[in-house]
Amino acid sequence: MQQQRQGKKTAGGDGNGISPLPLSSSLLAEALRWEKLLVEKATASGAELILLFNTKNEIKEEKFPSGLRFTSHLEQQVRQFLDPAGALATHTTTLADPAATLPLAEFLEQETQKVGALHTVPCLPADYLNEDAVVFLNIPMDAETPSMRLLRPQALVQEEAIRNYATTIAYRMNLNAARSADPAVAEKERQRFLKALKPRQSRGALPVFAAGIEAYKNLKPGDRVLVAEACNHNRITELCNDIGTVQIPQKLQAAVAGCRGGGDGDGCTGDTTKPVIVEHAFGREFPEIENLDKFALAIHCGGCMVDSQKIKARVSDLTEAGVPVTNYGLLLAYAHSPSAMQRALEPWGIESVN
Repeated sequence: MQQQRQGKKTAGGDGNGISPLPLSSSLLAEALRWEKLLVEKATASGAELILLFNTKNEIKEEKFPSGLRFTSHLEQQVRQFLDPAGALATHTTTLADPAATLPLAEFLEQETQKVGALHTVPCLPADYLNEDAVVFLNIPMDAETPSMRLLRPQALVQEEAIRNYATTIAYRMNLNAARSADPAVAEKERQRFLKALKPRQSRGALPVFAAGIEAYKNLKPGDRVLVAEACNHNRITELCNDIGTVQIPQKLQAAVAGCRGGGDGDGCTGDTTKPVIVEHAFGREFPEIENLDKFALAIHCGGCMVDSQKIKARVSDLTEAGVPVTNYGLLLAYAHSPSAMQRALEPWGIESVN
């Protein structure tokens, strides 16, 4: 038995038959398979990760020839396996030590602030965030608009302006009175709007949504399209043209009929005998990833009632399933005027959708 123990001794061992040498790559891969999967999934969905190493003081710290102690050497191995690019923030501590609490809290706060600064996109251009600025907020409403509050994007814009001492004036335009029944006058007004269009900021995955327009352009009769909304608002289709259940399906059927592009399209030249199959997902309902590949296109709402993480997760599932995705705003903009949408994408350096 003593001879067997001596045979197990290795450089850096403590003579008791236990070797603190680094783990083999196969053993490491097996031990950390779930952590590796979590890192891959979180990275794919755009989540920010932190590696926290919890060491234990009772471990006997044998030194390796490299000069590294056992825990440091093991930590290095784990880090190289989980984060070979060294892109993740890391912190090593002993959670059982009361003195470790404050440094850990400070580290987490610091990293959270970094992430917040990295991903925070202002609702308004910086030129309009000062005490001399006046921001006019044109708030559209219809029969489905909830009472006693503004929609989340509207509230975010107003809050940001006021926080920066800008004056805000919110009003509701009477669109029915502003629109003319004369087609010539209506077209002239449309052109005036297109010339005044000035794109600003976007919180969404704009390049992904813009690429999804290609799938809209190539829809064929019988294709299946998912229309998803993150909330369960009261849909009153008899009183207003609900976007998800009325306007979007109409645009999809028009696309198959060759009527893409609104006022500057090339006419309706397609097949109208076999419509597009539209499926809806409202609120928390959303198809499992294994059921997504049946769709030729997914169209998501702006996500005004959920956070960006929920939208990212859904977009990630669709992308993983190979389903092109766009959103309400881009699809309606393209259906109305491709040239206007192309111009709106230019400031972000996104290739035009022809």
